[in-house]
Amino acid sequence: MNDLIDRLRDADPATGLAAYDEVTVRRNLDALTSAERPTRRVPRWALAAAATIAVAALGLGQVLTAPPPMAAAEVLNATASAVPADPPARGDQYWKVTQHGHQRMPVSHVTSSGEGPEQPGVEVQSVWWAEYLWIDYVAVDGQRPNWTDQTFTNATLITGPDHATFPNTDSAYTMNLTDSDLPPEYLTPTPAFLATLPQDTDTLIAALRAEAERSAAGPEGADRRVFELARHILMSGRATGELTAALLRALATLPELEVEQDVSILSSTGVAVTHTGPEGMASQLVVDPERGKVLGERVLATRDVGGPDAFAGQHLSAGDVLSEALVTQDLVDAVPQSLVDRADHLTCRVTADVGVVCDEPRR
Repeated sequence: MNDLIDRLRDADPATGLAAYDEVTVRRNLDALTSAERPTRRVPRWALAAAATIAVAALGLGQVLTAPPPMAAAEVLNATASAVPADPPARGDQYWKVTQHGHQRMPVSHVTSSGEGPEQPGVEVQSVWWAEYLWIDYVAVDGQRPNWTDQTFTNATLITGPDHATFPNTDSAYTMNLTDSDLPPEYLTPTPAFLATLPQDTDTLIAALRAEAERSAAGPEGADRRVFELARHILMSGRATGELTAALLRALATLPELEVEQDVSILSSTGVAVTHTGPEGMASQLVVDPERGKVLGERVLATRDVGGPDAFAGQHLSAGDVLSEALVTQDLVDAVPQSLVDRADHLTCRVTADVGVVCDEPRR
């Protein structure tokens, strides 16, 4: 730096000339500050050049870099601030909540005669990467039964014998109970239950933590449980815009969250906020901070997992995804007639010890 200044000083054409005397200096200053002094417009290119020179002078020897990526709390708070308002809905409409994703599915079945090299009656284990589409039609008023349509569109064998087959697990059903009949709980949240949750950040995180400690029988692992409870509600597609924003702000207060950029699930890409558990599994909530959207979720292994911790007896490597899903919510006027025609009708009841119990389906 000193060498550069010395070189600039040496190149100054006024080097060696005598300084102005005091009278001359005062006369020149008076002329410069006179009201009669004419003005002229400085070209924009000159301003730009001057700014460039100023930046170069202030940051000589430095390279301007992009700002660092946002931390987890910044991502969650930014997403919360951009959450759009809910569209107006009539009581006779339905929220169509769609989850589209993949999951590792362990399957076991007993062989029959002539099936593969095993003897009949042998239990065969296999694991599949199954693509699914799960659609819930949730009555806006909570006074009419909901409808569910679950299909598996594709399945790829991960481990197991070549002759293993993926079972038909498609289902379509409704039941006699409505949301207003169901018990209030976090794992199957109804709009009526969600409406009771506070939206103030401190009160909401306290409520989530109390439920986490109650269900986990203690404070150990409560942060992970809080993350899971909030993620489950957000993925249910039943939270209002106000509650969605409140949950995101509540999650922003949790410690030890990490951020992963450019996480893709099917056709969507977002920012993943990750909570990693001691068992080597990471739970991710994928968001779009600019649009204020919760895009989906992922669960993946963060280290090699085997032995007694293996998933369905299957060794997992770091980075293996156990499940991923996108969630969308749309407002519709009616349940498709094709679903109404093929859905099973379940007769269910609420019990004090088990919860909801349903009889065999009928059409």
